[in-house]
Amino acid sequence: MSKESSLKNIASERAVLAGIVQHGIDCFVDVEILIDEETFTVAHNKVLFKCLVDAIQKNDSIGFTEILSSAKSLDLNEYVEQKDVMNHINGVINTPIHLENVRSHAEKIRRLQFARKVQNELRDIYRGLDEISGDESITEILSIAETPIQEICMSYMREDDTTPKPLGESLLDYIEHVQNNKSDTMGISTGFPVFDKAIGGGLRRKCVDLVAARPKALRDGSIVYTPNGPRKIEDINIGDLVLHPFKGAVSVEKIWPHKQIDIYRLSFKDGDFVDCCGDHLWQVTQNYGNKSPQVKTTKELISDLTFNQKNKRWKWDVCLPNPVEFDKQEIPVDPYVVGVLLGDGSVSNNACVYHTADDEIHQYMTAYAESIGCEVKIDYDNPNNKATSYRINSFQDKLRQIGIFGCNCYNKFIPKEYIYNSRHVRFEVLAGLLDTDGDCTVDKRSGSSRTRFTSVSLQLCQDVKELVQSLGGLCSITQQTTKCNGKEFKSYRCEIRLQEGINPFKLTRKKERFNSRKINKLSRTIVKIEKVGIDNARCLTLSEDDGLFMTDNYVVTHNTGKSVFADNVALHVAKNLDIPVLMLDTEMSKEDHWNRIVANISDVPINEIATGRFADDPEKIDRVHQAVEKIKDIPYDYISIAGRPFEETLSIARRWVLKNVGYDENGRLKDCLIIYDYLKLMTSESINNNLAEFQVLGFQITQLHNFCVEYDVACLSFVQLNRDGITKESTDAVSGSDRLIWLCTSFSIFKNKTEEEKAMDGVTNGDKKLIPIVSRHGPGMEDEGYICLGMQGEFARINELGTIREIKRNAENREQGIPDSENIESEDETHVESF
Repeated sequence: MSKESSLKNIASERAVLAGIVQHGIDCFVDVEILIDEETFTVAHNKVLFKCLVDAIQKNDSIGFTEILSSAKSLDLNEYVEQKDVMNHINGVINTPIHLENVRSHAEKIRRLQFARKVQNELRDIYRGLDEISGDESITEILSIAETPIQEICMSYMREDDTTPKPLGESLLDYIEHVQNNKSDTMGISTGFPVFDKAIGGGLRRKCVDLVAARPKALRDGSIVYTPNGPRKIEDINIGDLVLHPFKGAVSVEKIWPHKQIDIYRLSFKDGDFVDCCGDHLWQVTQNYGNKSPQVKTTKELISDLTFNQKNKRWKWDVCLPNPVEFDKQEIPVDPYVVGVLLGDGSVSNNACVYHTADDEIHQYMTAYAESIGCEVKIDYDNPNNKATSYRINSFQDKLRQIGIFGCNCYNKFIPKEYIYNSRHVRFEVLAGLLDTDGDCTVDKRSGSSRTRFTSVSLQLCQDVKELVQSLGGLCSITQQTTKCNGKEFKSYRCEIRLQEGINPFKLTRKKERFNSRKINKLSRTIVKIEKVGIDNARCLTLSEDDGLFMTDNYVVTHNTGKSVFADNVALHVAKNLDIPVLMLDTEMSKEDHWNRIVANISDVPINEIATGRFADDPEKIDRVHQAVEKIKDIPYDYISIAGRPFEETLSIARRWVLKNVGYDENGRLKDCLIIYDYLKLMTSESINNNLAEFQVLGFQITQLHNFCVEYDVACLSFVQLNRDGITKESTDAVSGSDRLIWLCTSFSIFKNKTEEEKAMDGVTNGDKKLIPIVSRHGPGMEDEGYICLGMQGEFARINELGTIREIKRNAENREQGIPDSENIESEDETHVESF
């Protein structure tokens, strides 16, 4: 018998399974922490264990019937009903076992499972070593064995932690460690000394320090699209469904109103615009250069809104949505017929008349009219005219029902039930309009067809624009002067562009002329951003973790976010303290971090780095390249965890700790910092769709806290403020689960000062504040109010300026000729002239 086959004990496996069958939940709770499906080596035992786990949750006692029922619910009945498996189960059921003996058998097969794991890892190590070519470094060779062995050791430590131990055990080792490793602080400095003092000496091992940031907002009155059509954002409630640009309907999880904040207007090339706050987020791509999607604030885009003279393009684009699918509504008139009548019809008199030279359109109209019991007759036929006029008798009531009968050519419109209906209905209406009053010409430069619609009704053109945008296209309206029968009058032209693969015509001669777009993918181009005043605003948090939804004119926008606080802490810890940092980021790209930290170190503005304009100044080129060299040498690691399951994120962090940090000569993990930006709803294989947001966040903070305790690491994490966070500065303001407060070591709020606070504090004392609310190891703010911060946005730099009480005391002292109280300065503090 080989050594591998000896790493099993069939009798103990049978004893454990028999104990669960005979003693039920009393036995199961005693052994479940020790065993899982892989603890068993016999296939029949693995299947039986899965059935028992299911059965124990449904029944007070377990017998053959309950096992078969669970097998059926797990879709294992075909396997279990085999004769040899049935005999095996009967044998287990009839195996006598005392309850007090089951755990010892469970411990035995658990240790054998652990031994098999060690054996398998060693095999992998041998295979990895066999592939060594000699070109690898010593560190790379060692890591082949080091990483799996460390993971095995941690696995043992986790198992060993289930046994209580005397409190005094290892106490002397701890005292000797702190005695031989004296430090000025208990934790890792954040680079903000006043903040460090407030939370008890910095970021401590085994702890999660939580910072909550304010959400971003769209101006009240902005449109949000729901499955039933558009609604103003202030009319949206928690639990409502809104439309995601690519994934259908998603639910609103949170809403944050903002009172009287600065509003910026972000304008697009087609004339549309969106009003939002300066910190509102946009998912954008470059019109030239790097095409990877990036998340930018409005203010960041302002500082980087450039026009490339070479290719005549603005820099930033916002993607277009997929064709929207509104809920289907019942309609009394065929949608294509409605389009034809609005395009080339007369519905303002006592009759319903349409004019056409296309027999294909006439045949469709005739067939529809006859299908509903109406008759079509020639109304007027002049041999000198290409078009013939046809009357649909007894059709007026149908048109009155949808509201268009009696409209003349100047006030025609598309009824709302046709605009906010299924994709098919909207397409049919648009096709009827374009088959009649639309034209299709081929662009000689691109080879793509050009689609236009013309009408004297501005409202009809605006409705056509909405149809096009709802189908994922672009439409701009221009006013022009039209001549007819010697008279001049105003008309409006819609320039229509659609995504590849969408042909908006049904009429054969136009449909065959049309061809799909062949140049760059269609998108919205940002051409201007300007401040337009102060108003109320609000933001939505959605169930879809990418945070995308649609606002005015089907513009794809983004939900909430936070500041550059995380990058400032990470840069200080990695650069100044030489302590490894891992940035787990749910939103920002690596390029975003590059731009910010290079600007921070080089004193070259972010927008000059992102655009390459620093290349015009030799001194700036030198500073940027010096910054790059410094950054290459600092232990700052980054990974995007957007969309990853939470368990996978923890696995990434675990591997980083074991591989990149390591242990000192005393076997203690070296100092390191994990920054988790930020806790929010993410996909997770261990949770289901029935969990509410507070349960998901509770799950995340629990797992993150346990991870920090288990691996002896410090963690700085971020979370959103709820609607109370706009005005309140307490634990009530944190979004999500109460567990966020229960399990964090400190909880602080990072936010903009109010206009009143900025006026009272003075312009030199910053426009942002940091308020430690909970501090389990430090004094908190006591009577100091809040920490004043100055943010130099163009350099992604935040400077701590002291507490507001300290600042005011120093100001009073200066007035009386008393020297300032001693200031605590960070070693890389920079004097800020303006903010």
